[in-house]
Amino acid sequence: SGGGSGGGSGWGSGWGSGGCGEYEGQLVRTRGVLTDLRTTAAGDLLTIKANGSELLVFVFLDSAVGATAASARKERERLNLGYGDEVVVQGKVQSYRGRCEIVAEKVGCKNETANSSVSVFVSQVAENPEEYEGRRVSVVGCVGNVYKNIFYLGDEKGKYLMRVNLKSVSISRPELKMQKGEKIIAEGVFAYNAENLRYELNLVSVSEI
Repeated sequence: SGGGSGGGSGWGSGWGSGGCGEYEGQLVRTRGVLTDLRTTAAGDLLTIKANGSELLVFVFLDSAVGATAASARKERERLNLGYGDEVVVQGKVQSYRGRCEIVAEKVGCKNETANSSVSVFVSQVAENPEEYEGRRVSVVGCVGNVYKNIFYLGDEKGKYLMRVNLKSVSISRPELKMQKGEKIIAEGVFAYNAENLRYELNLVSVSEI
């Protein structure tokens, strides 16, 4: 069966928007490049590009056998998943709300990236801001409203918004040439105030994706 555990060579390209077809319920193993990561109450939803297609991968918080939700999350955090990482995924294919996704049993990072150079996602920072306090970090997100001295960076669903401060750099709004909804990588120093739950990024540089 070409779509079984060894079906990582081309099975993703055969999916349609109507469901998973012949791959429904099968155990598959594939690899791809991480392009998005969103956190939910139940777990993390990854988007990876593989075989010319975008694949959805869901990782439950309690996916580790015998593990608590907290320990399962810590286990995944040790993977240091960031934008552009090549990840290896193993799990079962299923349809969810009309879309095809892999419910992962295993997620591994093929290229171990140093913490200092990882580009993380807005949702990752929002879920664990204390970890990034005072650190220089690159954050992947979609441009929200843009003002003279600040703009907002959010996840693709608009659940999380991060304030990005332009005062720390000699970049004006016209020079940034950002469009609302555009996906970018914003690098800066992260600041978090636990009392009012406010977090912002003091911008150093911006790059397009």
